[in-house]
Amino acid sequence: MNKLKKIIITGCSKGIGHELCKYFLKRSYKVLGISRSDAVIKNKNFYQLKLDLSKKEDIEKFRRKISTFNPEFLINNAANLGVPGKFDEINFNSWENSFALNFFAHACLMHICLKKIIYNMGKIFFIAGGGAANSFANFSSYSVAKTAIVRLAENLSEEYKHKIGVYVVTPGVIDTNLYKHFKKYGHKVENSKFCKIQETFKLLNFLISTKKKFLNGRYFHVRDNYEKLSKKNIYQNYFLRRNATTKF
Repeated sequence: MNKLKKIIITGCSKGIGHELCKYFLKRSYKVLGISRSDAVIKNKNFYQLKLDLSKKEDIEKFRRKISTFNPEFLINNAANLGVPGKFDEINFNSWENSFALNFFAHACLMHICLKKIIYNMGKIFFIAGGGAANSFANFSSYSVAKTAIVRLAENLSEEYKHKIGVYVVTPGVIDTNLYKHFKKYGHKVENSKFCKIQETFKLLNFLISTKKKFLNGRYFHVRDNYEKLSKKNIYQNYFLRRNATTKF
């Protein structure tokens, strides 16, 4: 009997994280979901840790359980918009708490899981969203944290080159409660640009199975032509870097 692959997915109680848990369970993975509220998933291969990822002390309480799960894969999906508004008008504590969840929580989980994932020759994924691709007025904490995630992935891919895969995935605009909240503040998207969750499944499945090392550390949208990428056509794309001729 084949041993089940193990994956940790954050933000498992709703939205994309919830759908990812169900997808990987159907593909015979053992899933550890992490979120503050109940995921309501009944499956013998699903386990949940209920904790507030924005609080480092909560994560530390479960350090041993997270580590002993012995994951091969980690999907950092959890996100919080915080309190939207212009920077001089927002409550800075709320801004800071949002950043803690959207960036530091993922970094902390990485720190806990990294040695296990290296040992298992696994892979790490960050769900970045559009906040990392463009400026995102009225949601600066969310946007800045997601952008920092891209750079973190690039650094990790260099530090642990040939040991693990680290990727950033943008699922595109999906009609979730998150999008409805963005829409209230003027971030409306044309219907043609809406994506389906199945596109995220397809990209993640491709990156999990790919042997192409040159894709490591890159930042992909679900509608990128990622299956046809080569070393030649990826060189100047799919990462967080300014396009300029200046040499540093």
